[in-house]
Amino acid sequence: HRAAIVLEPARPNGECVIGRKGVGHFRLEVFGRQAHAGSQPELGINAIWELAHKICAMQAVSDPERGTTVNVGVVRGGERPNVVPDRASADLDLRIWTVEEADRVTDAFRAIAERAAIPGATATLTGEISNPPWQTNDGTRRMLAILNEAGSPLGLSFAGVTTGGGSDGSRTAQVIPTLDGLGPVGSKMHSAEEYMEVPSLLQRAALLALFMETWYERF
Repeated sequence: HRAAIVLEPARPNGECVIGRKGVGHFRLEVFGRQAHAGSQPELGINAIWELAHKICAMQAVSDPERGTTVNVGVVRGGERPNVVPDRASADLDLRIWTVEEADRVTDAFRAIAERAAIPGATATLTGEISNPPWQTNDGTRRMLAILNEAGSPLGLSFAGVTTGGGSDGSRTAQVIPTLDGLGPVGSKMHSAEEYMEVPSLLQRAALLALFMETWYERF
């Protein structure tokens, strides 16, 4: 029987990952018209100003109750303070739990891109859902049970958690049972305080060997 083991970091308390949000990456590009900001500002169409309106609207699509988050992580635009900018762009990150929610947010993004707050401004939206949502399934639950059986000789037991971070596990889980977060223990990823617990490297290596042996016998 086939299955996937993903060595993304374990959670801070050693938990494994049994489900992940879907991930989408989008780029919004806004186009206006250049002009001198001092002598003829009325001839310009400020792309950054238009982008600011759209950013506020897109962030508002977030729905914490549904677990939906939108993050505008990168913004570009302008050349000099005395020039009305004719181009601006933003890169967005989207996290969702369901395909239906992905469709809702994507449709909202498209509508925001098409709607201009400043007359004459236009915009294009590109991007897609790159990692599908991974809903916990029976195959993953069985793998977690086998992991706990394998960890028993080491005095280890593991809970399974879901997370908003993306990984290759989101793709493999669409076709075969997948267990994620079997790498070393750590936390605060993508920040200056990111860390890994070095002793967990040896522990996780031993666990992985026992798990693969037990999985071969049980799965």
